[in-house]
Amino acid sequence: LGMISDDKGDFDKAVDFYTRALSYDKKNPDIYKNLSMTYRHKKDFDKALETAEKSASINPEDTESKILLGNIYFETGKYDEAVAAYRDVLEKSPDNARVLYNMGSALMQKGDEFAAMEYFKKAGAADRIGEVAHKAYSRLGVIYTERKDFAEAEKYLKEAAAIRPGDALNHYNLGIAYLRQKKNAEAMEEL
Repeated sequence: LGMISDDKGDFDKAVDFYTRALSYDKKNPDIYKNLSMTYRHKKDFDKALETAEKSASINPEDTESKILLGNIYFETGKYDEAVAAYRDVLEKSPDNARVLYNMGSALMQKGDEFAAMEYFKKAGAADRIGEVAHKAYSRLGVIYTERKDFAEAEKYLKEAAAIRPGDALNHYNLGIAYLRQKKNAEAMEEL
């Protein structure tokens, strides 16, 4: 019932259901994890963090709890802690595309663009043709455009556009990369 209430956006009711469930089973990491997600949806990050930490402490092998912890740290601007949580997950699951992407995003926020780019590349390679790859290649295309490395920007933006052909922003960015390389005919097709 907690999950249903959360899905419907009735977060207070979901919290109530999860709290009642905990009164019957205080050592169930899944209840804490779901409660943490509900608090996160409510933007009550202190309680979200507290319950995610509880879930992770009960079941240290559960990567989903650690991913949730990393995401909450990221959303609250605690990028060092986010990186640590993601690194812990990647030690157990090095090809987790979503975590590779999140690690890249956290590193970008910390100002470590070079390391972030490597994680975005790994995320794209791990996912290949899914949403994570699309986001990673889009991000790389923008970074290379900002660095004025338009050939590399073109490479990654073409990958992103191939994954999601209807994404107008990628086509626009690809058109800009073409223009900067004096590939006017290709640019006109994208713009």
